Amino acid sequence: MNTTMEPQPVIYIAGPFTADTDDGIRENIAIANNWSMSAWKRGFAAVCPHMNTANGMGICDEEVFLKGDISIMLRCDAVLLVPGWERSAGTRKEIDVAKSKAIPVFTTLGAIERHFGQFDTPTEDKDNKTA
Repeated sequence: MNTTMEPQPVIYIAGPFTADTDDGIRENIAIANNWSMSAWKRGFAAVCPHMNTANGMGICDEEVFLKGDISIMLRCDAVLLVPGWERSAGTRKEIDVAKSKAIPVFTTLGAIERHFGQFDTPTEDKDNKTA
């Protein structure tokens, strides 16, 4: 392992997990994972909590997962909100905590790229419509 490498910014992917149906939950997980992969492709390290709990529904209370997710988020450099975040009470709580700890919150990968200034030319945000 090359220890002289500059660390990548770590991006926490935030968005809805729960849904009215199992298919809705699977769709939310897939959407978050797609955004996570897009972040990786753009040179960020991404944390997708949806993948941590994808097969764990029902093993403990949702609040246990949310508390753990927030603990992970607090170790990240920024938060990316995926489409549909507005309908998620958990995501709104994550946003409140992030802002209280001065962790920047974004809705596009292009804005994150500009924030960290690690790219010569900002990538257009049009790529973020479908991740």
